[in-house]
Amino acid sequence: MLKNRSLRFKLSAFILTGTILVAAVLFSYYYSVSRKLILESALTNARHLTMETVNSVENVFRSTAKIPENLVYVFETGVTDEKALYRFMETVVKNNTELFGSAIAFEPGAMVPGVERFAPYFYKNNGQIVYSNLSDPAYNYHLQDWYQIPKELNKPVWSEPYFDEGGGDIIMATYSVPFRWPNDGVNENKFRGIITIDISLVWLKQVFEELSIYETGYGFLLSQSGKFLVHPDPDNVMNASIFDIAELQQDEKLRELGRKMVRGQTGFMNIIEPVTGQEVYLCFAPFPSSGYSMGIVIPTAELFAGLTRLNRNVAIIAVLGLLALFGVISLISGRITEPIRRLSGATTLIGQGDFNAVLPKIDTNDEIGQLMRSFETMQIALAEYIENLKKTTADKEKIEGELRIAHDIQMSIIPRTFPPFPDRSDVDIYGILESAKAVGGDLYDFFLLDENRLGAAIGDVSGKGVPASLFMAVTRTLLRAKSMNMKNASPGKIVTSMDIDLCTENDASMFVTFFYFILNLKTGELEYCNAGHNPPFVLDEDGEITAIDTVHGFPLGVMEAEPYETGKIKIRPGTRIVLYTDGVTEAENEARELFKEKRLLETLKLMKDVQDPKEITLAVKKAVKEFTLEAEQSDDLTMLVINYLGGNYTSK
Repeated sequence: MLKNRSLRFKLSAFILTGTILVAAVLFSYYYSVSRKLILESALTNARHLTMETVNSVENVFRSTAKIPENLVYVFETGVTDEKALYRFMETVVKNNTELFGSAIAFEPGAMVPGVERFAPYFYKNNGQIVYSNLSDPAYNYHLQDWYQIPKELNKPVWSEPYFDEGGGDIIMATYSVPFRWPNDGVNENKFRGIITIDISLVWLKQVFEELSIYETGYGFLLSQSGKFLVHPDPDNVMNASIFDIAELQQDEKLRELGRKMVRGQTGFMNIIEPVTGQEVYLCFAPFPSSGYSMGIVIPTAELFAGLTRLNRNVAIIAVLGLLALFGVISLISGRITEPIRRLSGATTLIGQGDFNAVLPKIDTNDEIGQLMRSFETMQIALAEYIENLKKTTADKEKIEGELRIAHDIQMSIIPRTFPPFPDRSDVDIYGILESAKAVGGDLYDFFLLDENRLGAAIGDVSGKGVPASLFMAVTRTLLRAKSMNMKNASPGKIVTSMDIDLCTENDASMFVTFFYFILNLKTGELEYCNAGHNPPFVLDEDGEITAIDTVHGFPLGVMEAEPYETGKIKIRPGTRIVLYTDGVTEAENEARELFKEKRLLETLKLMKDVQDPKEITLAVKKAVKEFTLEAEQSDDLTMLVINYLGGNYTSK
């Protein structure tokens, strides 16, 4: 993305990117800390508001609970008159505005002897105190929860809230307190009955409606069983429990919240509000006296609304600031990089070959000034280098031209016309010589000594290049001269004579491995001499391959040794003689592995029925090239293949 941008742009982009990264880290830290502090503050406030509400409601419940507890004291001290009881109860209901009604329910015969059910009940109706008796057998108050539970537990109990349909048509709760017979020595403080008070819970709705919890936050109240007593949705009040909604929504966290609240626990939870589907924080606490539990719901979005607005404003300011910063950085970096831009233009001209291009004047001592002075030095050095390069190139071209001429001369002394004896049917020959450099030191040669005898040789001069090529030319010249002057001499004598001449004044200590043979084309008799060369292979007319592995002495030119001997074999028509240099067997691939004689023999076995020397030669060459692939040729590659056909030979 920045590859083709200017240095000015890159510098501005890098600085701006670094600034953005630092700012992002700081902003993230600020946001995280701010969010944590806001949440802690909000939860603390919610806890205070919850406890304040709990204490306020508890004061009402506690003060109301004292009324039946005081009545218990009165009855346990000996009130036995029925009329006095009625007057007392009516007065209690009338003078306590929190009460909706009060009842005293006796055990059978506990108030009026012989009367099984006696339970006077006074309650308010349209501003009047109304009397009712709960002794209806169909009602049978002895079996009601408000009677049985406190009797069995022997302690005061708040009932589950209920809707007083047909009475006050309001939500009420009943507080039941057991009382006993006076300790008069007769009844021995036995259980005598239950005193109840009924209080309206309508005022709780007003308490929760007055709670200020952000914009849409709210409070709610649960009974001991989890039923909603106060909720912003009136359809839920006394009709649904928190567990009903949790089951409907399949919300396990809401179900867990309900369990904690009905168990009377205090705490916080982060849940999804079932109606709106929004994330909320919820603070909950119990009412100890009644067993009810309240919760305060704080919408997360509203909780962090101020922080969100602040972050948005900070982001806008940051973007504007970064744009301004980019402009300032761009301006400064432009002034810094201007000398580099002018220097770049001058170096472009230098790169195009104008080494006299004028460089801009930069007098500073900073890095740009140092770069300018380095370019001035480079410009002078380049001009000198190009001048030297021109001279060197001219010299190199001259040398290469001379080497091409030398190569042409070298190749001109090697037989390259095939077939060499088109008018003869007793022999066929093919050879190749590929130098590793412009000129090399390998050689091969063949010629007719007379009508019936063929002379052939192959050699490999030590080293490469011009010295090797000159030594090769001398060797080939000596071969021709000695062979023609010593026509009746054996190969051993001719090679011995060549060795004496090559050792004379051989200050460069060069030598040549050499194999020379004379083949009688009429009889098939082959005389040979091997001066340290690779053993040739003979493929007979049946396809059998043998090596001429006798070596008669050191390579030529090493030192004047004992006379070289001559070996003799006899071959039959259809025999092929394969001569080669170590450029074949020692050819290397990229893994520096050698071709070796093993692969050469495998290739020759594939050619055992092939009579054409050219086809055999090219097959070996192809095998070597496929082995070396892209590896550079390290030595001259030379082969010479002679197919002896004989005077009476007929092709198979």
